[in-house]
Amino acid sequence: MKHVAKGLSITEDVKGKMEEFKSEGERLAERLFEEKYSRPEYEDVALGLEEHYNDPLTRRKAINTAIKLDNQERYFESMLRRMDESTFTANFGATPQAIIRSIRVSNMNSVIDDIADVQTVTSMVGMVGFIKPVFSSSIRGATAGDLLVESKVRDYSAENLDESIATTISGTTIYTDTLTYLPIRTGSVTVVFDGYEIAKDNGSGVLLPITGVTTLSTATGAVNTINYTTGDIVVTLAANPGNSKNITINYNYDTEQNTGAHGEVELVWASEGVKMEMNPLSFRFSLTSMLLAQSANFSVEDVLNDAATQYLKTERDRRGVEFNNRLALSNPTLTFDASPTAGGDNNNKMRAQMLELKFEDAANAMFDDIGRGGVSYLIAGSKAAAYMSLLDNFVKDGSSSPIGCYKIGYLGKAPVIKARVNNLATNEIVVGYKSEWGEAPFIFADYLDYSTESLTTRDFITQKGLCSFNKLVKVNSKLARKISLTSLPA
Repeated sequence: MKHVAKGLSITEDVKGKMEEFKSEGERLAERLFEEKYSRPEYEDVALGLEEHYNDPLTRRKAINTAIKLDNQERYFESMLRRMDESTFTANFGATPQAIIRSIRVSNMNSVIDDIADVQTVTSMVGMVGFIKPVFSSSIRGATAGDLLVESKVRDYSAENLDESIATTISGTTIYTDTLTYLPIRTGSVTVVFDGYEIAKDNGSGVLLPITGVTTLSTATGAVNTINYTTGDIVVTLAANPGNSKNITINYNYDTEQNTGAHGEVELVWASEGVKMEMNPLSFRFSLTSMLLAQSANFSVEDVLNDAATQYLKTERDRRGVEFNNRLALSNPTLTFDASPTAGGDNNNKMRAQMLELKFEDAANAMFDDIGRGGVSYLIAGSKAAAYMSLLDNFVKDGSSSPIGCYKIGYLGKAPVIKARVNNLATNEIVVGYKSEWGEAPFIFADYLDYSTESLTTRDFITQKGLCSFNKLVKVNSKLARKISLTSLPA
């Protein structure tokens, strides 16, 4: 069964998948907030999460974080059943509660959500994906299964169509053909010759010349007719038309009687099974350091937890930004000459305003390739980030700690991220696009932030090894473009 409304069809199966993907996380998060994180013992663990959940701008991040915290606690519970608290602390360097607080802080401050579609799974093997609107029928120039936004088909969803019946050849004045989509609405037929309208139907099957146009033959015996039921059409020209003159019929077919010719868009769940990858982590805090820290009135656990939080966020963001940068490198790099004399400007600030046009060039390159694109976020090397501060539309945001990849502000609604990663030069900027329906250059599939490569049990025989579990999944490299800035001011 399909629900059809104005050319849009959503199968029950796809509708169910959308509900499962888009709403299951919300239902799980709401249940966690109501039944778990509202309890006093979780107050510091879930601090601020519900507030972020109620904000549309951070809702998705809060959902993913809440599920991640639950994943992590369930994992720790299974670990504690096989080891005592002191052994656990020896392995992880902190209590479970402290680690979970660290995860909450690092996830909420991460820039991954700005550059990727983050999907949190609840096991080592999961499913990620996004919705793709595709043509469901191969009609009127469209091919079933092709992505709607990548097509140049004009008449797929239209009742009004243009159909060519001939590219005329010298010496021929009578043209016959059968139009494809039936029945034809009376009074809707127009004959177009070489780009000009020359005749219209009178509602009774006769094609009459347009007043003042003499291209159609009106001689006795000349046939100019349209059969609304069969689509048979005859056009007689008054004179030899010459070579390569097109005759096109513009008409409306009756969609109320012929529902089988509707153009339909099907929302397909583009999914991919993923197995989480292990990313080793390592923290070391010597006994001497602990003693010295305690003598200086430092809380060793707080310092270690803060360091772990920064390390976790930094590594998480670094992997995502480097992956995004690699995808951008698969496309041609654009260049921008920052020299004031390059555009006849008087100073660096005036020249910098033209950089926004280069961002639009990057968006246009996406659009020309795949029919969609825009400036959803910007990732900049240090020198490029400093230059962007000259833009009138740049709004500085100093709320993020200047560590690793961090947000320095916004250009319009697009976050600007300063980054120091492999293969992103200090004078380069990556422009990326994320759609409202979940498409991004890549998906960040997330499971656990803290796990062990091998379990250390009560006998202390197995050596510990910290790791996180996630997976980067390429979606569309065309949605990321790189710009290289030259002649930057010293």
